[in-house]
Amino acid sequence: MSQIEEALPFAIRKLDFDNGSEFLNAHFIRHFKEHEPKIELSRSRPYRKNHNAHIEQKNYTHVRLILGDDRFEHQELVEALNEALGLWSLWNNLYSAQRRLLSKERRADGKVVRHHEKRASTPCARLLARKDLSKESRAKLEQRLKDNDPIELRKKFEAKLKAVYALRDQLQREDQEGEERESQEAKAARRGSKAVGKTRLQKPSKTTISNPVTVSSTVRHRAHS
Repeated sequence: MSQIEEALPFAIRKLDFDNGSEFLNAHFIRHFKEHEPKIELSRSRPYRKNHNAHIEQKNYTHVRLILGDDRFEHQELVEALNEALGLWSLWNNLYSAQRRLLSKERRADGKVVRHHEKRASTPCARLLARKDLSKESRAKLEQRLKDNDPIELRKKFEAKLKAVYALRDQLQREDQEGEERESQEAKAARRGSKAVGKTRLQKPSKTTISNPVTVSSTVRHRAHS
């Protein structure tokens, strides 16, 4: 959250979050209660998914459309993912134009009619069009537009994303090889324990009595029997 706050071109006045433990915990709340200037905190009511409808849809458009539904379980992928998604966020805010929903109505036949803006605009352009935007924030946004090219930025993002998947494939292969080695070692250990058990359970072999030549055949027969 501190990194997000530093990256935003404006100050946060209020945070509205759901009831997940990643937000609703003592450390998170204490951090923002001690924040200067003060930031107001609010949360949604339990089991009211419509409270965060506009936020939750970003999970699909900003995450799942890019990364798919697969899980990324390796700690080594965190830094690479952050770099790739940082580029994606920058491209999306600077160059991805969208039409905002103005209103919607349900007709008598049950059909929902949605009314959108006539002209699409990027999040950056919407900020620059505001009259209450500070001079520092305006200069920061204009500089970002000058420093970045949409085509080159998209190429960098795609290269980073390919590197993420290549690293994940490598880590998955290493995990699979490690599991196979552990399985083979476990099988070898089980075979070794079975062999030891068999040798311990074997009956002692009969000792043959060596008889001197001077002993008669009758004595040798009785000793053998």
